Amino acid sequence: GYIPGDSGYVAYADSGVHDRFDNVRFYGGNEVQIMASATSSAFYTNSELNSGHIGCMTQQNAGGTISIVDSVLNVGETGVQIKSGAANNGFTNDGDGNIQVSEDGFYMIHVDFVNSILNVEPARIFFIGDATNLGADAWNEEVVEATDGALFKTEGKVLKATALSGGKLRMYAASAISTSPAWTREFNIYDGKIVYRGNGGDQEAVSILANQEVTLDFNAGTGAIEGEGVAPTLPQTMFIIGEAINGWSDFVPMHAFHSQEGMFWIIRYLEAGKAFKFSPVADWKGDFNQLDTNEGFETVETNCKVTESGVYCIGVDCANSKIIVEPAKVYGIGAAFGGWEAQPVAFQVEGQTLVGTATTDGNIRTYVDSKLLPSANDWWHAEFIPKDGAIVYRETGGDPEDVAITADQKIIYDFNAGTAVIQ
Repeated sequence: GYIPGDSGYVAYADSGVHDRFDNVRFYGGNEVQIMASATSSAFYTNSELNSGHIGCMTQQNAGGTISIVDSVLNVGETGVQIKSGAANNGFTNDGDGNIQVSEDGFYMIHVDFVNSILNVEPARIFFIGDATNLGADAWNEEVVEATDGALFKTEGKVLKATALSGGKLRMYAASAISTSPAWTREFNIYDGKIVYRGNGGDQEAVSILANQEVTLDFNAGTGAIEGEGVAPTLPQTMFIIGEAINGWSDFVPMHAFHSQEGMFWIIRYLEAGKAFKFSPVADWKGDFNQLDTNEGFETVETNCKVTESGVYCIGVDCANSKIIVEPAKVYGIGAAFGGWEAQPVAFQVEGQTLVGTATTDGNIRTYVDSKLLPSANDWWHAEFIPKDGAIVYRETGGDPEDVAITADQKIIYDFNAGTAVIQ
């Protein structure tokens, strides 16, 4: 071994230097090993490291990898010390191998072994997404962190914030030092406990109402959502947009179900892999691609896509938080299709159109059979007719106008074009 005397160090690893020691006995007055760079390393096996003060220490702005395996570390003060410097901020050393902050408060402690950084910064916790009431900017971290209402405030030894709007609760810790995505610092409340996302997928959805208060006690690891809140107002309109519809600049209105508030539908021929999404207004405010229940499509990033091309009925149920995409099943019913006692007559898909044939003379009544209809008897909630070459939707209105057809005539609906031909 090497004995330097009453002061100094034994081994020093500079940039690109990798010390490897096996079966050695070192004595250091101040330190045994100094790491001078994040690109340096020191490996000890079957050895004994003795120091009057510190076993291993990183220099200011430095770091590195230190490995001590099957060895003995005898020190007077601290085994491994990350020395305060530009890479280590927000705290001071107390002289006994510990760190301390100058003021009481909530702090986020950031430990980065890759870059050898220890950072302590005031905790900044934010809502993100629905609860921010920021519309299209609800997921923009820069906008969120500039919004005072999205920031949790200190009240004693807890943090509190009130949801600005209802929807899914999402929260995260902002950081001035971390280079990791914000979602890696996300967490939520389950059964009264704070649960961290880490490197996992999206956490299970937690609902919150506008004006409900969220309380976080990080020391106890608990959280609560309190207050009655304000029940969400169901949207009166719904739009669909995307390359699968008419492009990203055209908000296409969906049709309201009759007698089913907050529920909408539309029929479209969709190409596989082409994206679409929804918005309650004809603008990039509050747009979304999923609700609590999602069926018949894939979510890719912030959009929806189907895996097979075809004619689909797309339904949005805001009252029960559902999106249902299903193959369009259009039927003719009533006088022109064998009478009201007969079974509805199914239309057939022909390319991008749906085609049906009248079985008797009479007035036309047609509808789409959606999973969002309360029952088979409520077919008229999703009714439409052909008139003057166009598709006319009943929506929340009364019975449609009489449009006559004779037996064996065909009705051809092209829902993308909005046309209806009788021939």
